[in-house]
Amino acid sequence: MSVPGRPILEYRDASHVLQVEPWGSDSVRVRAARHAVVDDLPGALDRPASDGEAVVEDAEADGQRLIVGELTVTLDRSGSLRFTRTSSGAELTREVPGHFAWPGPRAFTANGDGYYRIEQRFAAYDDERIYGLGQHQHGRLDQKGLVLDLVQRNAEVSIPFLMSSRGYGMLWNSPAVGRVELAANGTRWVADSSRQLDYWVTTGRKPMDLLKDLQRATTQGLIVDRGTSRAFANKTTSIFGFSHALFHKALYDQLLSGQKLFLHQQCFEMLKTELATTMQLMGESHASKIDPSYVRDLPHGYY
Repeated sequence: MSVPGRPILEYRDASHVLQVEPWGSDSVRVRAARHAVVDDLPGALDRPASDGEAVVEDAEADGQRLIVGELTVTLDRSGSLRFTRTSSGAELTREVPGHFAWPGPRAFTANGDGYYRIEQRFAAYDDERIYGLGQHQHGRLDQKGLVLDLVQRNAEVSIPFLMSSRGYGMLWNSPAVGRVELAANGTRWVADSSRQLDYWVTTGRKPMDLLKDLQRATTQGLIVDRGTSRAFANKTTSIFGFSHALFHKALYDQLLSGQKLFLHQQCFEMLKTELATTMQLMGESHASKIDPSYVRDLPHGYY
């Protein structure tokens, strides 16, 4: 179906309602709820969906397709979604049911007071490698085969965004405690207590394309004017604790030269302060061995 101003895919059955809508270039947002999708819940995707070129087409026996640039989403008659690259038709990922009878790809188990334990399942691929998802102590670059808790702990930063070697990125757009299971027989996202399911999918030729799409979809008002200076605020960071180096590199690349200079100067001042504190803690006997001029003489372009 379509709504004024923006085409969407929609599916309803006795268990839930599903909506798929364009959300940035080559990207879509998928939401599902037991009765009705709500717009004002906590999450990173808090700005209106972009008005990029998108179209809904009939997919004959397959149901309907939503085409957003290089990303095509097919909604079949059973309510399952399949994500493909528009130019080649190559499958990126697809939803799969938990069982041929029940549950389907999405499951809602009531916790009470309008909250549910929510599960979302996707297919597994033998040749797939998965990167991202934060900073953990397991020492693995490829996250495939792991089960990761979606909770913040000391020395553990949970970032519910992954990048796949198949050419897609996925953000689990929920601050709820849960987990992601990247098993050989399927991928499953779990939110222990949430009001609705919400995830975002994008595609690109390179990992940095995926990160830049994420940056555009989640960082409304990244730079805020305050007199002659600027303050940097990232809503995604405040909600999810984002500290992934590549993610911040994508943000950095979007800054104007003056904004980069301001950031360099702030880092420069922090480095000087940290050096002074270190020298004080080391005491006079050791501090004399450190030449502070190496900080003073650093160019303001240092970062």
